Amino acid sequence: MSSFTFNGERMDSVVVLRGRKRPPWAPVQRNVLKMPGFPGGYLQNTEIDVRILEVPIFIKGDNLTHLQRVKEDLAAWLVTDEPKELIFDDDPTRIYYAVVDDTFDFEEIIQFGQGTIRFLCPDPYVYGQEQTLNIQYDGNEQTVVAQNNGSAPTYPKFVATFNQPTTFFDIITPSDYMRIGKPVSVEEMEVPREEVMVDDECQSTTGWGSATEIDGTATGTMTSDGLKFHVTNYGTGSGWHGPALKKSLSSPIQDFIVEVWVTQRSTAPNQVGRAEFYLLDVNNRTLGKMAMKDWMKDTHLNYGEARIGDSAQGTTIINYAGNHKVWNDFYGILRLSRIDNLWTAYIGKYDINTGKHYARLTETFRDVDGKWDDPLAQIVVHLGARANYPTTIQFIDKVKVWKVNQNTTLEVPYIAQAGDVIEIDHATNAIFKNGEPFLSAKDFGANFFALERGQTEIAINPAGVATVQMTFRERWR
Repeated sequence: MSSFTFNGERMDSVVVLRGRKRPPWAPVQRNVLKMPGFPGGYLQNTEIDVRILEVPIFIKGDNLTHLQRVKEDLAAWLVTDEPKELIFDDDPTRIYYAVVDDTFDFEEIIQFGQGTIRFLCPDPYVYGQEQTLNIQYDGNEQTVVAQNNGSAPTYPKFVATFNQPTTFFDIITPSDYMRIGKPVSVEEMEVPREEVMVDDECQSTTGWGSATEIDGTATGTMTSDGLKFHVTNYGTGSGWHGPALKKSLSSPIQDFIVEVWVTQRSTAPNQVGRAEFYLLDVNNRTLGKMAMKDWMKDTHLNYGEARIGDSAQGTTIINYAGNHKVWNDFYGILRLSRIDNLWTAYIGKYDINTGKHYARLTETFRDVDGKWDDPLAQIVVHLGARANYPTTIQFIDKVKVWKVNQNTTLEVPYIAQAGDVIEIDHATNAIFKNGEPFLSAKDFGANFFALERGQTEIAINPAGVATVQMTFRERWR
C-alpha cells in the first residue's frame, strides 16, 4: 500500500488512493504585452506560481471514536507553520516542500475515513537528494565537472577548509565567478591583518595567575578539567563573588580583538551566575569588560553585558536579554575589539549542529576623547556567584586574543588562515567564515551563480589553498 512521508514521519494508518493530482510542472503565467497594429504580442516575463498537490487518502481506526483520535493525530502531524519535506512512496527520489492548505473533509463510515488532502508548495520546484562533490587538487589545477540532470538551474553551496593563508578565493565557471578577498599585485604585499597573541583552549590554568580586578569580590578557586575552566569553590560574599584568573600578554597591543567562549545555563529558576572577562592595561586599569549572566532570582533569563571602561566612569553599550530569551542555555562567543578609537562588542550563540552563529548582537562605541586608549596588557576571566543563591552551570571554554595590524595602501590582508572554514551558499546569497557572517569580503563584481542544466566545469583559484566540498540538489520545474 502506497503512502507518504511528511516532515520525516509517516502514519501506518494512512493509505494514498488513486486519483492524486501531481502536475508535471508548476503553473506558469506568461505576461504578454500587446501593441495595436502588431500581430501577437511581446513576452514581458514569466511568473511561476505555487504548486498544488491533491492527495486522496484512506484512514482506518478501531471504531468510530478511535477514528476521531486518528484524525487528531493526522492534524498534529500535517499542520505545520512552515513548509516541510513531502516524499511519496511511489517516487522516493523526489522531494516537495509543502504545507497543508484548506481543511480536510472526511467521509466517515464506521471506523473508516476517506478524503483529500490539499498540499501547497510555496517553493514550486521539486528537489532531488543532496549530492556532494569534492573538488580535488591534482598538484596543478583544482577543478570538477558538476552534472545537473534537473530541468531547472540549481544553486550550489561550497565549503572551503583552508590549509594556508590567502588574500583571496575564487570559484570560477565558464560564464560566471564568485570571489572573496583581493589578489595581490607585484607592487603589493600580503600581510596578516590579525596576529594571534593568545590561543588558550582552557585545558590548563598554567600561565594564569590569581586576579582581583573584577566588579565584586575575588574569592574561591577556579581550575581546569582538561577541557574548560570551572569553579571548585566560589568562596563567600553578600554580593557578587567568585574566582578570577589573569594572563599577561607577551607585549601590550594597541589594536586588538579579544574573544572568550563561555557557557551559561540554568537548571532551576532560582540559579544565579555570571561568566565574565575584563581587559586591563599595564597598570591594572580596566579598559573594558563583557559578561553573560543570569541575575534573575525567580526565572531563568540570561543577559549579555558589554562595558567600555571601568565601573566608575565607563559606558555600558550592551545590557540586554535578547529577544524571547534567545541567550538562555548559552554557549558561544563574547568578543570585544578596539580598532583606532572604535570599540565593537559582539555576542553570538553557537549552534554545534550547523557550526553557525545565531542570536547575534553587535554594538559599537567610539572613544572620541581617547579615555580608554591605553594598550591592552592583560586579560582576566571570572566566574561569579551572588550572595547565597545557587549557581548556574557556567564555564570559560576558550580565550583568544589577536593583535590587529593596521595595513598601508600597499598591504593586502589575508582573508583566511590555515584552519579557517569559509562557506559560500549560492542559494541564500550568504557567506560565513567559521560560522560568522562574512559577506563583507565578497568582491563587488562577483555573483552568486546557479548551475545550469547539463555539465558545468568549476575551478578553484588559487588552486590548492583549501580543500573544497560542493553540495547541490537537482530540481525540476
